[in-house]
Order: sequence, then C-alpha cells, then structure tokens
Amino acid sequence: LTPGFAGATDDSFTDALAIRGISTNDFGLGGDPSVAIFVNGVHEGRNGGAVTTFLDVGRVEVVRGPQNTLFGRNAIAGAIAVTTNRPENETGGALSLIAEQFGHAEAEGTINVPLTDRLYFRGTGYFLTEDGYVDNLSGGKDVGEFRSRAFQAALRYAGDRVDTTLTLFHEARAGDPS
Repeated sequence: LTPGFAGATDDSFTDALAIRGISTNDFGLGGDPSVAIFVNGVHEGRNGGAVTTFLDVGRVEVVRGPQNTLFGRNAIAGAIAVTTNRPENETGGALSLIAEQFGHAEAEGTINVPLTDRLYFRGTGYFLTEDGYVDNLSGGKDVGEFRSRAFQAALRYAGDRVDTTLTLFHEARAGDPS
C-alpha cells in the first residue's frame, strides 16, 4: 500500500494507474502515460506492456511527483520502479499452488542454479486458468474465462570487473472478449 497511489484494471492491458489523482487515459502512439513504469531500470512505454504478470519481484518503489531527472524519463505524476530478483550463487527454488472456485488454478515455480562459479541461472514459470462464471449461451468463451502462461529466465555473469544480467520474459494470455 502506498498513499496517493491507485490503480484499476480489468485485463492489465488498459490499466489506469494514478499517483496523487493524476492518470492517463490516452494509450495511443502519441501520448505518454502520466505514471512512468520501469522494470529493472528499463522504461516501459505503455502501461499495457508493463503491467503484466510480474514474476519473481524483489522490490517495488513508488516515487510521487514530477520525475524528469531521477530516471531519465519525464513523468508528470510519478514513477514506479519494479526490480526482479537476480540469479545468485546458490541452489534453491520455490513452488506455489492455488485452487479456488470457478475453476481457478494457479501455479508458480522458481529455480536458481549456479552453472559455474561466475555464471548463474534463475527461471520462473507461471500458469493461471479460470473457468467463466457466466455461461455464454451463444457459443464461444464464457464471461470471465481466462488463461495465462508466463515465464522469465535470467542469466547472470558475476566477474571481477563486470556483473551483468540478461533477462528474458514472455507471456501469453487468452480471455473472454468482454
């Protein structure tokens, strides 16, 4: 929870993020969002491209007020910085399984593996499915039916003079057309 920060979403592709009541409803090519989003230091140009399934998040920072120098990108309302966990030099992992009504099932798993003494891998996979909660009598998907699959893979090299991480993220979604 962050005072002065609010968000509303239906499908995470037309998000309305607001800081201190300032938001952007223009998601066209010519407009920038009032709230800038940065994932691992990279500016995400549109909320729909940035507010996806966040996997393996280490921390989230919300900066209120105009930001034109802190992150190198102008944002009149403020900025959100999301940082994911980096691969580390230890073997580990986690698994989460959730089952709820309306056929809601979620699974998320993370694994961290050192490949050599300087090269580390971290991967996270996510799966969500939910049956619709209103039958579509005309055929097609039920209202509320939703599927999402996402994965994130990170490869880190930690040398004496260079410490760099390459991250790959992919997500596929399908839902009812409403």
